[in-house]
Amino acid sequence: MPVPTSRVISTVNAANYQSAITSGAFISITGTGFGNSSRSWALSDFEGTNLPVTLDGISVSINGKPAYVEYISPTQINAIAPDDDTIGPVQVEVTTPQGAGYAGTILKQKLSPGLFTYRSGMTSYAAAIHLDGTLVGPAGPSSRPAAPGEVIELYGTGFGPTIPTMPTAQLVSQPVPTVLPVTMTIGGVAAEVQWSGLVSSGMYQLNVKIPNVAAGDQSIQGNISGFQSPATVMLSIASQ
Repeated sequence: MPVPTSRVISTVNAANYQSAITSGAFISITGTGFGNSSRSWALSDFEGTNLPVTLDGISVSINGKPAYVEYISPTQINAIAPDDDTIGPVQVEVTTPQGAGYAGTILKQKLSPGLFTYRSGMTSYAAAIHLDGTLVGPAGPSSRPAAPGEVIELYGTGFGPTIPTMPTAQLVSQPVPTVLPVTMTIGGVAAEVQWSGLVSSGMYQLNVKIPNVAAGDQSIQGNISGFQSPATVMLSIASQ
């Protein structure tokens, strides 16, 4: 049997970096030999409103179903997991123009919520913005902390189905709310989630009101139907 020219090292939820995924969520696959180019999907990759299942001959299948490839590089692939009711271990496979590289298995769950993040120093902060578009983060030239009582926008993936149902294979044409309610804590204190929903393919937005918590970096964690995002993500809070 020929040895695959590509090798997969890990497959994770692209937001929370955990080894569990769900339908409609962004996943990130790292490895070697994934071609020579680096690019995201472009308008020419779409067939009407159908998401692309291959970029430059690179494709991904999850449990035998094609995933939707959003980004490729020689060492990383980002894709959106296809609709599939299967729960439990599923096979992931990457195919390149040179052949298939077996990626092993990953746990597929009903939900797999994660907040997208950015790093500043050694800290992982939630990718959140103020309503004026400014980044939420430590005070600096391009960011400022969130104030108690303020509403901010958070972004994540893996928060599940919507009303109405949106097929993962199709472009999201307008925001649609999640079926299940999302709860959020900041610094261990319940925060009001004013809206949660899908705003683009694989991408969820959560509008959250900051509760009265102490200034500084506070842990922020989402919960949907008992599935929690990691508590290691931080949010910068301004003094009152």
